Amino acid sequence: MPTIVCYNGGCFGDLITALIDTTDAFIDNGTVIHNRSRLRLKEYFYFKSDQEKDDYLSNHTEYKSVSSHDIRYHIKKRHSFIGVVTEDLNVALQLSTRFLKLKEEVYNITDTTNSNSGAVFLQEDDNPGGFIS
Repeated sequence: MPTIVCYNGGCFGDLITALIDTTDAFIDNGTVIHNRSRLRLKEYFYFKSDQEKDDYLSNHTEYKSVSSHDIRYHIKKRHSFIGVVTEDLNVALQLSTRFLKLKEEVYNITDTTNSNSGAVFLQEDDNPGGFIS
């Protein structure tokens, strides 16, 4: 099984994934780019079941590391993983603002100011370990 790097969006997890294994990773204009197959657990909601996720990890041998946003799954399955977290509210707000700016076009977000930054990322349900990440 590859090393799992688990984090919320904007927290530089793809950089850590690339530091573990540089295969098919490069930097483009300050952003780490990976082969899309290495990032499937970042969009874990496309998997129909935990079994599909298990199969993905079991058969994913071309990389030594993968990125993931599915912390609940990894905790439930008792996977070893690297968790990227911050307990500092100011840093969490900066990271969530970074995420919103990165995803502005994808999610058609127009307000990327700090007025509501972090609201999605700081909800208790999204942080089962109690961390602000």
